Amino acid sequence: MHYNQGVLLLRRSLGVKIMEVVPAKIDDEASARRFIASCIKIVGLGYHPDTPFRDYVADDGSRCFSDAEARNFEEATQIAFRYCHPYSVALDAAQRLLGITDQQTA
Repeated sequence: MHYNQGVLLLRRSLGVKIMEVVPAKIDDEASARRFIASCIKIVGLGYHPDTPFRDYVADDGSRCFSDAEARNFEEATQIAFRYCHPYSVALDAAQRLLGITDQQTA
């Protein structure tokens, strides 16, 4: 299980429907990168492309994603793999969130 409070807080504070936050169509590298960036925004730094979305849970043990949402995110992740390398995209996005520059990692 991967603990994540961010998804539930996002839902509660903004009344967000999670699937409305991600790109509607992934059909090129740019849209695949936007999708992965959306996953980082939604899940936070705990996001990993190999983690099934059904495994993200909040501190209270409740699931962060419904079965339908998890299925949609997992299908979209597989599509994103066709157009980009999600691991490097996720790492770049996480480094930006943490304020780490290329010079600091060299």
